[in-house]
Amino acid sequence: MDVVFLFTRCPPERALALAKWGFRIVCTADCPGVEKVADPHAYIKQKFAIVVGDPDLAKRLQVANFDEAEIEELLNWLASQQAAAPQ
Repeated sequence: MDVVFLFTRCPPERALALAKWGFRIVCTADCPGVEKVADPHAYIKQKFAIVVGDPDLAKRLQVANFDEAEIEELLNWLASQQAAAPQ
């Protein structure tokens, strides 16, 4: 199952690192290097979706909501897991 982070404004540069971990990064706005999604409701079908920075949209779509601080926390955790993995 695909995991997608849906932004309603251009994601911060650091958030783009989520793609390195296999997550999809999309946005409802025009952002360089980020897939634009015109219809979030249709796009998230059959995906695990997390809306970033718009709790009202997350509620309407009935999906999880993160703020940018939680994205940073997730990235830090992923990096710590990679560092702790046996080489």
